[in-house]
Amino acid sequence: LVPSAGELSERLESSGCKTFFAPLVSLKPKNISKAFGLPEHIRKILIENDIKIIHPDYPSDTFMCWVAKRKLDIKLIWHVRWTEKFFKDRLFERIVDGMIGVSDAAGRRFSDSAKIRAKYRTIYNGVDCQLFKPLEDRNSIRRVLDMPENRFILIFVGILKDGKGVYDLANAMGILRKKYSDELMPYLYYVGTAPNQEKLEQLNTLIKENNCSEFVRIIPQQKNIHEWMQAADALAIPSHEGNEGMPRVMYEALACGTAGIGTDISGVNEAITPSTGILVDEKNPDSLALGIAKLVDDPLLLKELQQKGRQRALDFFDIRNHARDVMNFYDEILSR
Repeated sequence: LVPSAGELSERLESSGCKTFFAPLVSLKPKNISKAFGLPEHIRKILIENDIKIIHPDYPSDTFMCWVAKRKLDIKLIWHVRWTEKFFKDRLFERIVDGMIGVSDAAGRRFSDSAKIRAKYRTIYNGVDCQLFKPLEDRNSIRRVLDMPENRFILIFVGILKDGKGVYDLANAMGILRKKYSDELMPYLYYVGTAPNQEKLEQLNTLIKENNCSEFVRIIPQQKNIHEWMQAADALAIPSHEGNEGMPRVMYEALACGTAGIGTDISGVNEAITPSTGILVDEKNPDSLALGIAKLVDDPLLLKELQQKGRQRALDFFDIRNHARDVMNFYDEILSR
């Protein structure tokens, strides 16, 4: 069940998955007219197609699905993606039959009662480790992407907003600019889109103030993001607490044999560990700069973390493991 026809529905249908459409909207006053009649529309789909499980993720969709399936023998599983508490968590944990969280930290949003804990299961998101894989020669893909060869390259992937720590990263580059000569200065690629033009200009201004314009690039979202990760030496996630659930880009990068540098916050410190990456202090450009410098200055450590990160991705984040664990949880919920 998706909001409209597009790339996702086409891929689903080509895989033999029947697809339906509904205007899934957030529960805000401005959306009342769109939401009116939505539960009945979903209910009709459930009944006519003998659906046994309905599995939404956004809280508003979860509530709509609960209304739609009331008094029907259908299990409702909520996919929990964030660690930040939601004021209706106590309601949602009671009305659902099961909860899949993307991290252990996401599960700490909920009650400690045995009944509620039995509903919850941590299942890490998955990555296609056959697509996201290391390359023997990083410079080969760097030439394709017009990136400098034989230089340390750091990449950030995500929304260019405050909570993602993008300004902390720019300030960290300013600190590194004072440490390294032009020939040794690492390059940083921001890959993502800003919420608005003002935020983008603010980031550009900060980069200029830190005298880093020559070594920092901002490019829009990329469909071939695995190639950008394969080309980079390390990926940075300098996010602030509450802004991550379990960052998919981190274990996509690990699967590419790209080292991880992240803030020691909920979710991020489950994606990487001290033995597979660098954890730094939140909202601390100095700590972030120090973590980057460790990898710039120590090629052996960099190679070790890249290899261990790849193995961690294979052990914990392979999409096949994810699919198996979700199916097993479905079976468990259906048998209750």
